[in-house]
Amino acid sequence: MKKIIYLYIILSVLFSCKETSNNIKKINTVEHKITAQIQPNSGEINVADTMIIPIEKWNKQKEHSFLLNKGLKIKNIDKLNIELKKQNNDSLNNKYIIKSIKKINGNPVLVLEYSGKFYGKFEDQTTEYARGFNETNGVVSDTGIYLSASSCWLPQFNKNYLSTFDLKVKIPKPWKVVSGGKRTILNDNTFEYNSKNPLDDIFIIANKWSEFDTTVNNVSLEAFLITPDTMLANKYLQATAKYMKLYEKLIGEYPYSKFALVENFWQTGYGMPSFTLLGSQIIRFPWILYSSYPHELLHNYWGNSVFVDDTLGNWCEGITAYMADHLMKEEQGQGLAYRQATLEKFTNYVNDGNDFPVRDFINRNNSAQEAVGYGKVLMMNNMLRVDVGDSLFLAAYRKFYNDFRYKKASFTDIETCFEKVSGKDFKSFFNQWINRKGAPEIKLKNVSCKKDGNKFNLKFSLLQAQKDKAFDIKIPVFILFDNDSIYKQELISMNKKNQSYDFSFEKRPAKLMIDPQFNVMRKLDKQEIPATLSQIFGQKETILILPSKSKNLKSYEMLANLWKQNQQAQGFNLKITYDNKIEELPDSVAVWIVGNENKFNNIQDFINRFTKIIGNKNIAKIKSLQKKGGMVYTISNKNYLPIGFLTADNSDLIIGLSHRLLHYGKYSLLGFDSKTGKNLIKQVLPIENSPLNFDIKYDNYKPVIIAKIKARKALSAFVK
Repeated sequence: MKKIIYLYIILSVLFSCKETSNNIKKINTVEHKITAQIQPNSGEINVADTMIIPIEKWNKQKEHSFLLNKGLKIKNIDKLNIELKKQNNDSLNNKYIIKSIKKINGNPVLVLEYSGKFYGKFEDQTTEYARGFNETNGVVSDTGIYLSASSCWLPQFNKNYLSTFDLKVKIPKPWKVVSGGKRTILNDNTFEYNSKNPLDDIFIIANKWSEFDTTVNNVSLEAFLITPDTMLANKYLQATAKYMKLYEKLIGEYPYSKFALVENFWQTGYGMPSFTLLGSQIIRFPWILYSSYPHELLHNYWGNSVFVDDTLGNWCEGITAYMADHLMKEEQGQGLAYRQATLEKFTNYVNDGNDFPVRDFINRNNSAQEAVGYGKVLMMNNMLRVDVGDSLFLAAYRKFYNDFRYKKASFTDIETCFEKVSGKDFKSFFNQWINRKGAPEIKLKNVSCKKDGNKFNLKFSLLQAQKDKAFDIKIPVFILFDNDSIYKQELISMNKKNQSYDFSFEKRPAKLMIDPQFNVMRKLDKQEIPATLSQIFGQKETILILPSKSKNLKSYEMLANLWKQNQQAQGFNLKITYDNKIEELPDSVAVWIVGNENKFNNIQDFINRFTKIIGNKNIAKIKSLQKKGGMVYTISNKNYLPIGFLTADNSDLIIGLSHRLLHYGKYSLLGFDSKTGKNLIKQVLPIENSPLNFDIKYDNYKPVIIAKIKARKALSAFVK
């Protein structure tokens, strides 16, 4: 199964073991013996495929059929009892009905030979802010080759089939081939890949690569680069070894005999069993090695060896993001900020019109789908960890990996593993977060603290303000005491729309904080969300005001129209107007103010308001970049709706920012170099006051707050 990883963008470990059968039941497994010849220059492909289909699966199917790419013609079809059936809804593939089939040792066996020019196309993915790649169902060209299950280069049966295979591909020199399984290089530039373990896809990826490799604990670490670059290859091989060691400790032995970094000829972030396919630009971003690459490696556990049974939704993206992207930030002491940004994205992008339960998530095509399928499932895993503790959380996922490696698994299987290692009942927890839409919206009310003898009685109420019924949640609460470095942490339960809580302490409480580390899946209050680009891009209604007298007006108009298309694709509305058409800024919708020449330009007010937070050094940069360069910032109006400002001093930078800003969603303040477009400033402006924090006041006395809440240890700290 191809996993699409994100660079936020994006991207989707590892340690020793060879492909062995491991006594795996093959009830749902098709065995392929494939030979293929490919001519990249002409785009022609010849394939012979012998398939042994499991009788148990065969007997369950009402209709025996398969799909094959329309560009491929089956040889001697008149001698096979196969009928071509027209499909009006599939422009790329033909459907064939199998009327009868030979059986060997009781199992159906289908033998096909076919050839032709592969029929595929590229499609732009412009609607998703976090990725923006283009995609193809498959391509055979002199630039590169990409074939997967979605290409239907092999007969595609029911999607629940897994496959073992022996694949031989002959291709002209100097081309090389990458696929899943273990590689053997034969004569005449023929590459053989063999997998005795079931996989959910069979790939042919080919190009004119330079190859680099090393071996760690009998696992081959490989890098295939279109442009030879020994230094870059070594960086990736070293990173692979590092993350491989980490994930073997966290989860278990690496499931394959190799892991390969493969440079692609168009920009992708794909994860496949035993290799990753990353675009040439992507692999050269320096931050990919330390952010998205471990996500990619981890997919060899989640999704590419424990496969997704998506009958209850796609579970693997959320746990991969949690154990990779979130873990990397947690190791840097930034786990809180990552969870906050995750909840911000859900709050900003998910609304009544586009929300859906996790059980319906298969893959992401827009930011709302990402916020549910990645973000909500990530937070669901975080709540499980808070509930059972770090050690049991890891034990549950180790059991899940051991029990379901090379099999398909669902949320129900994860639930069972947590119940077995913890002894707790998680049925209602999984039912709530998998089958319900939405999330709780928590409000703090009626805080009071009175002294009674030697005790201080603290009382408060929590309200779930969402329209739907109450969620059953456990909420971390922190109480900081007067002039004390120690704080009290409580995990309270809430299953009603309105509940009251009462605590008694010997020390004087100074501050009450409700979920200050963002450990609960919830919609954030407007006052908890710093004004960021994702907030303004996530608004249903936005007005973009162009400068009527700017020399760069045409470029600004191009930017505005591109953003309008993106907003429409998300189901949102962006209205474009000019500063000479309106008298004052509206405060009931989000607003973009574009251009220094715009009469609503309020950058000086912004500088005055945030000088202490931004610092004098960055203030000087802002003033400089405002005149020569690019500046972007967002603030909130009196109704906590975002106001964005953008200016750039030349057309090339404006057009560049029209695409790039969609990838800077978590930031409030950005600055860019005029000529190179290099990012020079990026900052998230802090929220000024959270409504879930309460400073406790006493008559004629102001408590002194000393204690600071420590960041939780990273998940990796709990393994040796």
